[in-house]
Amino acid sequence: MNRLILVLTAAACIVIAGCHRDMWDQPKVTTLQESDFFKDGSGARTPVEGTVARGKLNEDSLLHDGIENGAPATRFPYRITKEILEKGRERYDIFCLPCHNQSGDGFGMIVQRGFQQPKPFTHPSVVERPVGYYIGVLRFGFDKMNGIEDPNLADKVHPPLGKAMNADERWATVAYIRALQRSQNARVSDVPQEILPNLDKPQDEGGKSDH
Repeated sequence: MNRLILVLTAAACIVIAGCHRDMWDQPKVTTLQESDFFKDGSGARTPVEGTVARGKLNEDSLLHDGIENGAPATRFPYRITKEILEKGRERYDIFCLPCHNQSGDGFGMIVQRGFQQPKPFTHPSVVERPVGYYIGVLRFGFDKMNGIEDPNLADKVHPPLGKAMNADERWATVAYIRALQRSQNARVSDVPQEILPNLDKPQDEGGKSDH
């Protein structure tokens, strides 16, 4: 019994000795704290040059950058489906509608409250832009894509909203913008033959036809 007490007492002394306050106050660098250990005086370290985060290799410049052969792409990286357009409408309503409005006329609620009005998506200078240009505006903002160096204009015309989207969501948004442009200048000849008979059908109470 005495030997057990002696062993337990010795163990307690070792534990107490290990709980010295110096363990709580040991040298360390907290987030964004200065450090005299590194030459630049910063405790935060930048990634090694060439480091690529997992899942961020992005070797497909058409898909991720909207660039093909060193210029804004003139085509989509894949076939656009109804499902992609639905996703694009969802992203558009979240990120674009407040300024560009539902129809893309550039007179959304934020503009009505004093924000600079963007050109309508149906403006000839906007329609003629290749699809890769829109991807660039989403990723970098209007000022950088158009070489505007005036800091007073930075992020006031079009901020890089596409940073909050992945590559597929950006392309879906651009596809929906193209659909808006097409819808504003559509002709009867653009309507599929199987839909034509329904154009003259009366609208329902909600103001929408069956198609």
